[in-house]
Amino acid sequence: MTSYFQFQSTGDLNNSRLCLIEDAPKDMGKYSFTLTTGMQATPHFPQDAKVYLREENPGTKLEDIVGNTRGCFIASSKVEAIVREFAPEGVEFLPFTLINHKNKVHSQDLCFINPLRIIDCLDYEAAEVELDDDGAIEYFEELILSHTKLEHAPHIFRIAGSKTDIVFSEALTNALRDAETTNLLLDELEIV
Repeated sequence: MTSYFQFQSTGDLNNSRLCLIEDAPKDMGKYSFTLTTGMQATPHFPQDAKVYLREENPGTKLEDIVGNTRGCFIASSKVEAIVREFAPEGVEFLPFTLINHKNKVHSQDLCFINPLRIIDCLDYEAAEVELDDDGAIEYFEELILSHTKLEHAPHIFRIAGSKTDIVFSEALTNALRDAETTNLLLDELEIV
């Protein structure tokens, strides 16, 4: 059976040298939520997007995946190329300029990777799913996936009922690991 992995967007919080992004792109305003919920962000994404590092978290070391407190998937062009190979459709790639705490350009090699595919893949019984009156997932106890619902799952997607969670296939995970992707934190998900 194929394995699936939950992406951890914070990266390594124990290393203060690493960049940690805490804000959405300037000028996105109330639409910044689109970067974390599987909604299309392109119509609201600034043409010349800039993200600013805060003075209290000025980490200078950039890794292939940049940790953030917003639940976004932020990565270098190296990671972007691998994800594009595995997911040529159903994912937005939104480049931006990272500005450091001294208001200088820190990197122009980053993008938000926004998976748009949302898959109903929880095992309702094992995950203890509760539905609302319209039959939509309102609550679940644990992220436990159903192997039958994953049969045609893409290599990267979000989970219905928990759209902020991004899931990688085993193949995509292996490709990222083989490329020695830095600051890649994943948790293997239980599948029944």
